[in-house]
Amino acid sequence: MSSFRIKPRFKYKTDLSIEELSELIKNALEDEERVCEYQFIPGSLRIRIPETDRHFWSPELNLSLDKDGDNSVIIGRYGPSSGTWTFIVAGYAALGLLMFFIGIYGSARMSLGLSSSILWALPVLALSMIALYITAQLGQKLGAEQMYQLHFFFQSVIGKKIKIN
Repeated sequence: MSSFRIKPRFKYKTDLSIEELSELIKNALEDEERVCEYQFIPGSLRIRIPETDRHFWSPELNLSLDKDGDNSVIIGRYGPSSGTWTFIVAGYAALGLLMFFIGIYGSARMSLGLSSSILWALPVLALSMIALYITAQLGQKLGAEQMYQLHFFFQSVIGKKIKIN
C-alpha cells in the first residue's frame, strides 16, 4: 500500500450474497471493541477510523457491493476523507485556473509589446502544484498505519488475504 497511487483499490469475488456480506461486515463492525466506524448505504459501505484516533490525513475504506451472476463482488477503495480530498482537488483547481488566466494575460501583454513579467508566476505556480502533490503523498504516508489497520480489519472479516492493486 506504500505507493504513488492516490487511491489504492482491490476487487474481491465471493459466493456469499450481498445481504450475507453486508450482515457479516456490519456484525464485525458492531463488535464491542469498535476498531472502526461505518456508514452503510445499500450497495455501499464506508469504514473509517474512530473519531478519537482520526486526523486530517486519516484514510477511509469505501466498499461497493455488487452482484456478478451467482457471485458477489466487493470493490474496495482506500482514500482520504471527503474533506481532505476536496481540499486537495480545490488546491489543484485553483492553481490550474491561476496558471491558465496568468498565461493568457501574460501572453496578451507580450503580444502587445508590453511588459509580461507576470509570466514568471507560472513556474512558481507549477512548483506549488508539485508541492501540493508531495504534501498529499506525505499525508498518505502519515495515514499508512491506519490504512493497514482498515485493511487488516477487512481481511479478518472476510477471512482471506486480499491483494491491493
